[in-house]
Amino acid sequence: GGFLSGDEIDDDTDGQTECDGDCDDDNDDTFVGASEICDGEDNDCDGFAGFNAGFADYAVATSDDTGPAFAPRPLVAATTLTMADDELSAAIPMGFDFPFNGSTHPDVYVRSNGFVNFDGTEHETFAQPMHLGEDDALNSFIAFWWSDLDPTTGGTISYETQGVTPDQVFVLDFDSVPFYDHVTSGPTPQTVTLQLHLHETGLVEVHATQADRQDPFLDSYQLP
Repeated sequence: GGFLSGDEIDDDTDGQTECDGDCDDDNDDTFVGASEICDGEDNDCDGFAGFNAGFADYAVATSDDTGPAFAPRPLVAATTLTMADDELSAAIPMGFDFPFNGSTHPDVYVRSNGFVNFDGTEHETFAQPMHLGEDDALNSFIAFWWSDLDPTTGGTISYETQGVTPDQVFVLDFDSVPFYDHVTSGPTPQTVTLQLHLHETGLVEVHATQADRQDPFLDSYQLP
């Protein structure tokens, strides 16, 4: 006789144990060879969470390790977006179909609070960052610096598409955009200067030159 260790028991009855490679034996949607679904989990146990079901998995890398070098792109013929506080732009054609979240998207919508989405969804929590999955109405978005920003008090937001197919890049540029009720005193104002690069290949890059956090009294608008 003998006993099975915990790793040898198929706790979620999906046909695989931890010894077989099941990376989450409490979730029957997760096992080696499973199909990726857009739930933020590594369903097929390949080491990457499948935010892009039906397309390639996404991995996160910084310029300190295996990611691209810090390299904001000079703007050549950018279009300036004049945006109100907490505003979502109209659809902006990127000039190519961007693969994301299981679909391809020809257009992008810019929120003045530091994120973009691809379905034009308006929602009530536009100024307050949220965890993935916390708002079922908010899908197909990329939060490059989601905070309560206010471009009506300074800075510029602009965009352009660079390159030729199949290597086009949509560049979204936030230049010295302040936070709502930002502090103007001190050595530097509290602003955000960065670029979001959406590559025709599906690659997403964020190049941050300056990205302050908000005042402590607005801490409820920061993710933990």
